[in-house]
Amino acid sequence: MKHDPDSPMDAPAETTPAEQAVEAIVGDLSSTTEPVPAPPGGGLLGGGSRAGSVGDLSWSAAAYIERAQAVNTRRAYERDWEQYDSWCFASGRGPLPVSPGQLASWAAHLAEGGLGRTLAPSTIQRKLAAVTSRHRKMTGEKVDGSLAADVLRTYRRERGSPRPRRAAPVTVDVLREIVTALPDTAQGSRDRALLVLGFAAMRRRSELAALDIGDVTAVRQGLLVWLRSSKTDQAGHGHEIPLLYGSRHLTCPVRAVQEWIALLRERGVTDGPLLRRVDQRGRVAGEPGYTGRSADGHRMTGAGISHAFKQACARAGLDPERWSPHGLRAGGATSAADAGAKAAAIETIGAWSPRSRQVHEYIRQRDRWDDHPMRDVGL
Repeated sequence: MKHDPDSPMDAPAETTPAEQAVEAIVGDLSSTTEPVPAPPGGGLLGGGSRAGSVGDLSWSAAAYIERAQAVNTRRAYERDWEQYDSWCFASGRGPLPVSPGQLASWAAHLAEGGLGRTLAPSTIQRKLAAVTSRHRKMTGEKVDGSLAADVLRTYRRERGSPRPRRAAPVTVDVLREIVTALPDTAQGSRDRALLVLGFAAMRRRSELAALDIGDVTAVRQGLLVWLRSSKTDQAGHGHEIPLLYGSRHLTCPVRAVQEWIALLRERGVTDGPLLRRVDQRGRVAGEPGYTGRSADGHRMTGAGISHAFKQACARAGLDPERWSPHGLRAGGATSAADAGAKAAAIETIGAWSPRSRQVHEYIRQRDRWDDHPMRDVGL
């Protein structure tokens, strides 16, 4: 299971799909590709010291293993492990090896608000996965997670399911409002490119931030955008996304991206990150005279994209608290479904896993109004 959100499974027939998922994740993570989280103070080699190597695991191999996870997932797993390790110390337990009873006790501690707040079942599930994954990597043995699964199943049933929080989808009309309010500046050109690209390609913030200029190729029909990796492609096989011309210049993803790249070229920037920081004087990161902050080769971060998105919303008179960059991805999928696009086509462009429940949820959100039984009864 991956968390933002963040997995596989064989359970008795009488359990529900949700319960099967719980049992699979806390009981057997061997079929997942999730590497173990780094322990507090330093990864598999213990605080960066070669003396901390495990068995015949080399320094180089450990470094590759730690980088195998997505950065956000690794950070979350590190926090999860630190919390578990602190609980073990406070209760007089050793963190490894993890017994079935100890894992169940940790699950109960989390369910009873042991971290000082009420946790969602999915959050507890991830924290259990972090512990069982590390145990498996360090000992070579799986943890019997059936007792912890019972704790979590009971917690889920007694807690009930609160109404899920969803990012408000940025519809085409809302996107047009936001883009229209952008200034005619370098920052405005960049923000238009990221907003329209995020919508049309249905991309996550991290995926937009990772794009390079060389990942974009102009073709007769529009653009081909090479996505080197994604949440559903952690192995990095890559995925090419075709983008069509839009019917309106302002919200056309092809023109927005091409015009931004042309501006970069005018400033002497021809390679490297596509979405870059812009300083207060309107200079783009990488051009002479740029005075803003630089990180990761001038690349915008996911947080930077979120900040730019909310600034653009505020400029358009929209409440920044109601909207988030994920609304671009949700809005692109919802708008495509509204226009009659097939689920498989939406999954392909948005790089959702096949038969994604999320994509079908977008379609159901539309169908519950179109197919409403009271629509034609004459009320």
